Amino acid sequence: LVAACVTYRRALVTNAAHPETLAGLGETLVDLGRLQMKQGRREEAAAALTSAGEVYFRFLQIDPTDTVGLYNMACACALLGRSPECNDYLTRTATAEHAAGADMAEWARTAAADEDLASVAGEAWLQTLLQQAAAAPPAGGAAG
Repeated sequence: LVAACVTYRRALVTNAAHPETLAGLGETLVDLGRLQMKQGRREEAAAALTSAGEVYFRFLQIDPTDTVGLYNMACACALLGRSPECNDYLTRTATAEHAAGADMAEWARTAAADEDLASVAGEAWLQTLLQQAAAAPPAGGAAG
């Protein structure tokens, strides 16, 4: 994973705003942070996840409604114990997913089961968001 991060960072030297490269680096840094947490390497994990957040912040400036980028940013925030930021990015994810016509009940089930969100699983805001998402009518307002 470290080697992949180096490769992505080298590619960003050529084009610092390349969306796919930013997304790939962000995903790899989240994976690295998750692995380091499992290994008990908390400081290294925090550094990797903080870097992931910085990369996703840049990526989301290019495409602020990218659902994968928003969701991964929410996961990075949750893994860092940053509940308010997680709330913001997960709410933005739900809004973008709904606007894109996603099955919001499925989205809510997936988010509820995501281990990356375990640190916020007991938060009232998350339960409310998941309930609202699961009950949301399809985009366009017509119930199916």
